[in-house]
Amino acid sequence: MEDQKKWHVAWARFSGFQTAPPSGWDAQTVEDFHEVLTALEAASGDDLTAFRIPQSRMKPQETSWNTMTGQATYTDELYCDPQYARRQVEGVAAYFADSNPLKKR
Repeated sequence: MEDQKKWHVAWARFSGFQTAPPSGWDAQTVEDFHEVLTALEAASGDDLTAFRIPQSRMKPQETSWNTMTGQATYTDELYCDPQYARRQVEGVAAYFADSNPLKKR
């Protein structure tokens, strides 16, 4: 019964990312997403490393462009491209679409 509870809680948390994706994927949001993946891994026994957002995908965002100098200003904080993050979320959904990991055991 505890495995089912773990799975349902983890899946509900993941569903939040899928149905109401964050408008921006800053470092904290990515960390939150990774915590959800860790919970799904613990509940399912599956390795979801492929769906994590690598540090190499985290970049500063352009905040302004100076037309006189031709230089951009960037944030100090790192962000993930929202389209890439959305693909990772949808990948997790597709991975589990046809199976409930609790049935595998």
